[in-house]
Amino acid sequence: FLLTAIDLPFRMSDIKELMRLSPDENSIVIGSKGHPQSIIERSFKRTALSYVYFVLRKVFLGLPYKDTQGTIFLPLKLAQKVLPSVKARGFFFTTELIFRLHQMKCKIIEVPVILRIEDRESKVHWYRDGTRMLKSTARLYFEKFFN
Repeated sequence: FLLTAIDLPFRMSDIKELMRLSPDENSIVIGSKGHPQSIIERSFKRTALSYVYFVLRKVFLGLPYKDTQGTIFLPLKLAQKVLPSVKARGFFFTTELIFRLHQMKCKIIEVPVILRIEDRESKVHWYRDGTRMLKSTARLYFEKFFN
């Protein structure tokens, strides 16, 4: 099962890495902008926002992954099991998906990608989308205590 952006922001670099890796049927693979070997061109502001979001995910959700919003490859049977539990829509969908998979103790592997600034312009609005992401992160954080 594959989740990626419709505009294929990484061209095919994420898919090439998946093919090189040949993960087993129980592995989830994320095409990660945070992987040390990724080639990412973006503004300082976008880099700073991504770092803040990483820290929020790590502190409040316990997610050690550098990127929860890249291309995600997961086995179909696992997708059928986990997707009904994901409530989020929009940018937070894949973060919640990774959170649920992490809670299930799934093996999650990040692979490098290539994202060039000329390939696409960010559609993320720092305040509007940042506020939504913060609220969604808080919802999952408090869910851990009340479910």
